[in-house]
Amino acid sequence: MPFWNQAPVVRLLLPLLTGIILWQYLQIDLSGKGVFCIIFLFALAIYLFRFALPAYRHRYINGLIINLLLIFAGYEFSSRTLATSSSSHFSNLKSENSFFQIRLLEDPIVRSSGWMKFSVEVEKIIDSCGSRETSGKILCYLQGDSTAPPPHYGDIAIIPAKVDYIRNAGNPEEFDYKSYLNRKGLYHQIFLKSAEFYRTGKNTANPLFKSAWQLRDYFAHCYFNSGLNQENAGIIQALVLGNKTDVDAEILATFSQTGAMHLLAVSGLHVGIIYMVISTLIGFPRRYKKRKILAAIPVIAALWLYAMITGLSGSVMRASLMFTVMIIGQALNRKPPTYNTIAAAAFILLVADPMLLFDTGFQLSFAAVVGIVSIQPLFSELWQPAIKPMKWAYSLVSVSMAAQIATFPLGIFYFHQFPNYFLLTNLLVLPVATVLVYLGLLLPLTHGIEPFAGWISTTTDGIIQALRFMVDTTASLPFSSTGGIFISSLSVFLLYALIIGSFQFIISRKFRWIPFVLISVIVIAGKVKFQPNNQSPYQFVAYNARGKTIIELFDNQQSIVITDSDTSSLEYLSGTYHRMHRIHVSDIIHPDTIAKGLIETGNLKAYHGFLSFAGKRILMANRCNRYEIEHRVGSGECIDALVVTDNRMIPPDRLLEAVQAGFVLLSSTIQNPDLISEWQTSCELRKIPIWVCALNGAFCYRNTQ
Repeated sequence: MPFWNQAPVVRLLLPLLTGIILWQYLQIDLSGKGVFCIIFLFALAIYLFRFALPAYRHRYINGLIINLLLIFAGYEFSSRTLATSSSSHFSNLKSENSFFQIRLLEDPIVRSSGWMKFSVEVEKIIDSCGSRETSGKILCYLQGDSTAPPPHYGDIAIIPAKVDYIRNAGNPEEFDYKSYLNRKGLYHQIFLKSAEFYRTGKNTANPLFKSAWQLRDYFAHCYFNSGLNQENAGIIQALVLGNKTDVDAEILATFSQTGAMHLLAVSGLHVGIIYMVISTLIGFPRRYKKRKILAAIPVIAALWLYAMITGLSGSVMRASLMFTVMIIGQALNRKPPTYNTIAAAAFILLVADPMLLFDTGFQLSFAAVVGIVSIQPLFSELWQPAIKPMKWAYSLVSVSMAAQIATFPLGIFYFHQFPNYFLLTNLLVLPVATVLVYLGLLLPLTHGIEPFAGWISTTTDGIIQALRFMVDTTASLPFSSTGGIFISSLSVFLLYALIIGSFQFIISRKFRWIPFVLISVIVIAGKVKFQPNNQSPYQFVAYNARGKTIIELFDNQQSIVITDSDTSSLEYLSGTYHRMHRIHVSDIIHPDTIAKGLIETGNLKAYHGFLSFAGKRILMANRCNRYEIEHRVGSGECIDALVVTDNRMIPPDRLLEAVQAGFVLLSSTIQNPDLISEWQTSCELRKIPIWVCALNGAFCYRNTQ
C-alpha cells in the first residue's frame, strides 16, 4: 500500500504546516470575517458543484478543498498568536501615569546579579478612570530584595505601566532573542526596582501547574540537600528536570562538544526511558492481551507523572503526548503506522500553538523520532548480532546513528558544530544516563529515610562522577568536534533532500533517485565558500552588554578587546562571530589600563586614553583620565570619536569643550536615562552624531577597505 494511503494524518499535517509558514513570511492580516466567508462560500460552491460531476474523475476536488481549508486554518491560527493586534491588548489601552495588575506565569529565575526574570500576564489597567480588563504578556526583570521572599507563580501584583519593546542587543551574529520571545507572545519588557513591585497577597495559580512546579521544586531541593557534590546536584537536576541553570558553563560546553547535550535537555529520550522500563516491568503490550486498556493505564500515568515532576515542561509534554497516542493505539489493538502517530501528535500541538513549529526543541525532537523510525530499521537489516550483549550494543549504536543523521542538518544550522565522536559518547553515556534518571527519581522519594537515602546519594554521586569522566575523556580526544560550520536555511533543506534521496535509493534500488541526489550535492557544493572569509568586516565593535564595557578592535584575523568584564561575557557575546570569521583574540586590556598610561600592542597605540588604530584617533574617557581631559578644556583638540565608558565622567558640555569629536559613543556601561538625555542634548546642540549602546544596540564600524 502506498505511503500516503497508510499515513492520512501526514497528508493533513503538510497543508497545516504550509499555512503556518506562509504566515511567518507574509504576516498579512486575513482574519476578517468577510475574507473567511468568501473562502468558505467558494469552498462550499466547489464542494456542491462536484456532485454534478462524475465522482471518480473529479475526486481530487475534495482533496483540494480540504488542503485549502487546512492552509487557511494554519494561517489563521498563526495570525491569532500576534497578541498586539487585539484591541484589548494593554499596548492599545495604556495611558500616562497608569498601572498594571499582573499575574506571574512562572516562578522567577534568580540570576547571579540578584535580578529576577519572569513572564507575567497583564489582567487590568488601573488609571484615573478606574480599572479596565486587558490582556497581553510582559517579560519582567525585578531587582532582588533580601528582606522579602521572591514572588511565585500565580501571585498578583501591581506595577507601573512603563514597559518598553523587547529589542535585540544588536551584537554581530547574535541569537535573535526578540523573535524567539515574540513567538511566545512576549513583545514588551520592564525593569523594576523592588519598591515598584507591590504585592497584593493574592494568588490565582492554576492548581495543576502549581502542583507540578511545587513538585519540581521539591525534587530540586532534595538534590541540593542530599549530600551530593553541588556540581553533581546541578547535573542530576538538569538530567531529570531539564533545569540547567545550576550547571557550570564549562560542563555544558563539554557535553555540547561531545554530542551529549541532549542528556541535559529533558525531552523524548527521557520519556522513552520511562516508557521502556515501565512497559517492560508490567509486560505491556505483550501480556494482558485481553486487558490491554487496563495495562496501558499505569504506563500512561507514569509518563504524565514524570511530566508533572519536570514542571510540565513543554518538551516532555510533547513527548508524553506522542507516546500516549501510540500506547492508546496499541491498547485498542490498532497498529497505526508510526508516521501517522508522530503526525497526529504534531498536528495536535501545532493547532494548540502554531509557533511551536519554529521552536528548536520541537524541530529536533520530531526530526530525531522520524529518523529513528525510518533509518534505524535499515541498520537492523544490515546486521543482526547473535550474542545478546552485542545485539544490545548494536541496537544502541544504530538508534544513535539514526537520530544523529536525522538531526545533524538542524544541529549544524543552530549550533554550528558537529560532535565527531557522538557514537562513542552515546554508547558510553546512554546506559549510565538511564540508570541516573531512575536514581534521580528515587532520591527525593527516600529523602530523609536513612540509611537508604545515604546509599542512594553516594551511589548517584559516584555514577555522575563516572559520567563526567567519560564525557571529559571523549572531549579531550583529538578532533572531538568540528566547529565553525555555518549554513543557511536553504542548505538545511538541501541536506535533508540529500539524506532522503540517498536512503530512498538504498531502499528501492531505483536509479531514478540518483539525479535527485546529484542535484542536491551540486547545489550544496555551489553554496559552499571554498575561500572562507577570514577577515572581519568590522574594524571596531562596541558590544551591547548591559552594565559592561566590551569594545573590540579588529586587524584581519587578530583582535584586541578592551573590557571591564570577564572572558565568559566576551565568549557569550562574540563567540559565534569569532568562529565564523576565525578571529583570534590577541590581547585583552582593561579600560583603566588604557586611561592610565602608554600601551603599544599590535596596531594599537594608546596614551592616557587616546587611541590610535586603523588611521583613527579615539579618546576613551573614564574616571581614570578625567583630570588629564580637564587640563585640555579649551584646547579644541580634534579626534575622530569620543567613547564614554563611565557614569562618573565630567559633565558632557565640559567634556565636549575639551575635544572636538566627530562622533560620540556611549558604551553599554552608561544606563542612567538622565545622563543619556543630557549627552543627547549636548550633542544635538553641537550637531555631533551620537550612538547610545543602551538604546541603539551595539555599534559596529565597518571596514570599508
